[in-house]
Amino acid sequence: MRPYLAIIKDSFREAFHSYVLWIVIGLITVFLLAAALVSYRQTLTVGLRDDEVDWPKLVAQLEQAKADKGSPGAIRFWSLMNSQAQGNLAKFKPLSPVPPFDEVQKFKEVTRPILKDLRSILEREDLYQSTSFSASKMSQEGKALLQREKTLAKDERLRLNRLLLEASFSGAIGESEGTSLVLCVAGWDLFEDPLPISKQMLVDVARDWLPFLVDKGLLGIGLLVAIIVTAPAIPNMFDPGALHLLLSKPVLRSLLFLSKFFGSCAFVLLCATYFFIGLYFLLGSRWGVWEPRLMWCIPVYTFVFGIYYSVAALAALVWRNMIVSIMVAIVFWALCFSVGFSKEWIEGSLNKSRLRRIIPAGDRLLAVDCTNTPLVWNDEQKRWNIAMLSRELRNFRPVISFVGQMPVRGPVYDVQEKQAVAVQISARTGQQLISSGKADNNFAYKEGPASPASAHLLLTEPGGAPLLATSTGLYRLSGDLVAPNDEIKFLGYKLPFANRDSVREAGPTPAQTWDTPFAAAFAPDGTLFVYSRGKLQRLSKGSDGKYTLDKTEKFESKSERRGWVAATKSTLFVSHRDGKIQLRDPQTLELRKTLEPAPGQSPRILTASPDGNTLAIIMENRKLWLLADGTEQFELAPVGGQGDISAIHFAGGNQVYVTDLFQRVTAYELPDWKRTQRWSPSFDIQTRLYLYLLKPVYTVCPKPGELYRTVTYLLTEQKAEADTGESNDAELHEYEPQPKSNPWRPVYSSLAFMVVILGLGCLYMERQEF
Repeated sequence: MRPYLAIIKDSFREAFHSYVLWIVIGLITVFLLAAALVSYRQTLTVGLRDDEVDWPKLVAQLEQAKADKGSPGAIRFWSLMNSQAQGNLAKFKPLSPVPPFDEVQKFKEVTRPILKDLRSILEREDLYQSTSFSASKMSQEGKALLQREKTLAKDERLRLNRLLLEASFSGAIGESEGTSLVLCVAGWDLFEDPLPISKQMLVDVARDWLPFLVDKGLLGIGLLVAIIVTAPAIPNMFDPGALHLLLSKPVLRSLLFLSKFFGSCAFVLLCATYFFIGLYFLLGSRWGVWEPRLMWCIPVYTFVFGIYYSVAALAALVWRNMIVSIMVAIVFWALCFSVGFSKEWIEGSLNKSRLRRIIPAGDRLLAVDCTNTPLVWNDEQKRWNIAMLSRELRNFRPVISFVGQMPVRGPVYDVQEKQAVAVQISARTGQQLISSGKADNNFAYKEGPASPASAHLLLTEPGGAPLLATSTGLYRLSGDLVAPNDEIKFLGYKLPFANRDSVREAGPTPAQTWDTPFAAAFAPDGTLFVYSRGKLQRLSKGSDGKYTLDKTEKFESKSERRGWVAATKSTLFVSHRDGKIQLRDPQTLELRKTLEPAPGQSPRILTASPDGNTLAIIMENRKLWLLADGTEQFELAPVGGQGDISAIHFAGGNQVYVTDLFQRVTAYELPDWKRTQRWSPSFDIQTRLYLYLLKPVYTVCPKPGELYRTVTYLLTEQKAEADTGESNDAELHEYEPQPKSNPWRPVYSSLAFMVVILGLGCLYMERQEF
């Protein structure tokens, strides 16, 4: 062991003799010293900024104060305003939604004197009068200052004036933080006005941005410098006389190579330790952000260096040239970046075309992709074609799909009328219109009546009739859904007629107001379960065809606002983002038991077979799990494509449809899951490039560029990117199943790659004659 330690010491000695090394150490020191000059100080939030004012509300309240009808505080402010500011109130006009430049200029000319006058009033020491301001309307901070009103310092007096303004014009003046921050450089204020953020907000922002800065700044620029500093270690080993001197010692050639490699890694480890410890004390002492988890960046930084340096060391071993070694490392970085970027970009594009819903429509097959576009299968062309979109949405589809999802609910298939039904927003009027499409017309768009209220979800009743769930209740759709000829238009909008034969009110009783996120599912007996923004409800269908509310269960946690529901014969299933499946009594909604089919994975699709015998759930990892009614053991479905499944649909006649490989649909027959039919479009060039080139190369290549996930995990204690976005609608915002990123996956793959490269270096060293 002693000879190898001596070799590692030689690596340190070579690095210490490098001018580049001392330049790097100097740059780190200069950076830390320069960053230490930047700090902040806290000050009480005073004054008034333009972006804190709701001008229409403020002007309206000042007009009331002018007529002695406002609050006493507002009247006090009005009495102190100068004549120019008071006169500008009559000239005030609110801005239009998209104001032209001249309108904005006139708006500023009117509001600027009012704002300036209010600022001068806030600087008055005699603003407060006990007869004009009521302590009961003040915040706790304001009440505390009023108790010391006679002994307030100047900055506290200004802060009290600001709180008096907020209390006098409720809703017109934004509530301010108690303190603001002033950025300082070497004791000098960097900006004239304080930043309207608190110290805690600054700490939170610093912690949020820390992983990005570490990854893009240190793991980017710093690694290149480290490669340049340590690049001479392997080539210098082959200098005349140096190699023979080393081999004269009782050492193995392979261990000699590894000693040189780990010697350079140990040197970089010391440099990283110096930098991150200095950064830790800098953030803590100057900014108040004491983040012990920052120390995790030291081994991560060294590990990423080891990945690139293993390639550089192998190149140096083969060509024995420092420049070639550095160039190979740069080319390797470019290869990893290009493969990773191309894979992510193409995968994102393909995922938009991935099917997330399947709708059997007689002898045809409809589907919905992840841009929320309805599709129909063309058997002759062997492809999915767009269906049931209005001409306006077809024209705007490339733009809308690029930035978001198509504003379409549905479609569902009306078995009785043999037509597909959807709800989509009109690009002309902005209204939600009910549309339909017949199979004999290739499901072409046919405009129907306006939706009675804001549509949340389209369902299919057990009998096959479409049921529209809106913000105000349920509506049954039947007959020929065409726009009425005698409709009334007002300001370009069609007035909906909920009492028409094609759109009939279906309850519930008592009337409900539903909000998004929204989900609903039928039980085999026709009972409807609704989950609306943390509220679970049970509705029964009466003899008159209308639904009646039977039972309600509320969930108070914010994480439980979004829910998935499904029902079998004997059990109601409810799931939230935590991935746990709640088994509840369908009659009382009482919780029986909680199961977790895939720990750490959130659900994306929860559905049950029409006969109520089977529950199916697709998790974020795109795996399909099954649960037989009356059992408590989840099992993986015996289907192909596990790990890439994005949709499932139970149909009548023991048929089930499963989607995998982006747009491939396979029909199975229950109960043995025998494959009966497959709809598989031919791959285009992009899909072939992704499946047969990029994905295999990406799997084999190391993933140092993805180590930011590991850094984020270590710095923020998050196992993966949190799914904190709240879905606004079950139809429009229910994302396709996405595999949750494992923060340790790039570590495992990169470690395996590094071991292979070092193994090749050891083999070359042993077999080469020197």
